[in-house]
Amino acid sequence: MEAAEGRCVGVGVSLPGVVSPDGDATLVLPLGWEQVPFGAPLAEALWHAVPVGVEQDALLAAKSEFVWGAGSGLHRMLYLIARDHGVGGAVVGAGLLEGAHHPLQAGHIQVRTDGKPCECGSRGCLETYIDADAVRGVLQEIGLPQEPLAEVVRGITGSPQRERFAELVVEPLRVGLVTLVNALGPDGVVLGGGLGILAEVFFPELERAVAGTVVARVREVPLLRETASDPILRGAGLAAFGTLFRDPRECGVNQHDRTMGARL
Repeated sequence: MEAAEGRCVGVGVSLPGVVSPDGDATLVLPLGWEQVPFGAPLAEALWHAVPVGVEQDALLAAKSEFVWGAGSGLHRMLYLIARDHGVGGAVVGAGLLEGAHHPLQAGHIQVRTDGKPCECGSRGCLETYIDADAVRGVLQEIGLPQEPLAEVVRGITGSPQRERFAELVVEPLRVGLVTLVNALGPDGVVLGGGLGILAEVFFPELERAVAGTVVARVREVPLLRETASDPILRGAGLAAFGTLFRDPRECGVNQHDRTMGARL
C-alpha cells in the first residue's frame, strides 16, 4: 500500500456472520468469533491511510447482485446464498421508501420444529438442511457421490434419488422461502451460491412455492438465479469505494498525504 502512493482509495472486507456498524465481528460462527474487534485494528494496522469497510458477506453479495446482476430491475430484493457452512441473506432496496440494506440471519429461521440441532442453539434451522455441508450429507445418505458437488446436484434430475433429495433438501428450502417472502415482502427473490444450483434443478417447485405466498398473490414476486460473477468480491469492492463515492477528499492521495505527514 505504501508503494501505491495514495492510489488505494479503500479496503473492503467480508465476514460470514454478524458485523457491527463500526466493523467489529459481533458473532461469526463459522470462524468461532464473538465480539472480536476487527475494523478498527485493521485500520490501525494500515495507519489510517485508507477507509476500511467491513460487512456481512451475504449483504455484500446482495448489493453486487442488486447493482450488476439479476436483481438490477427490482426495488426491494431478497437475496439468499448458501456457503459451504451456513446460509446468509439480505434485503436490499432502491431507496428509503423501499427500505435500507439489511443483513439477515436467514439460515437460522426454523423450518422444522423437530429438526436437526443447530450451532445457534435451536433445532431445524434452514442452514442445517441446505448449506453445502448438509447437501453433501444428504448425497451420502442416498448413495450418490459428494464431489464435484455442483455437477452431482445438476445430474440428479433423471436420477431415481431425485424425489428423496427433494424431500430432504428442497422441501426445507421451500418452507424457508415461503416464510421469508411473507415476512419481508420483497418484489423479487435472488438465490446465489449453492442455492442457485438448486434453483436451476428444482426451479418449478421453488417458483410455485414463491408464487403461492400471500405477497405474490398481491403482486408478482419473480424467483431469479444469481448472475453476477464473484458477487461477494464485487460487493467488497463497493464497500472499499464507499468513502470515495461519499467524499473524495477523505480517501486516496489526500488522506494518504495527511496521514503520512502526521506520522513524519
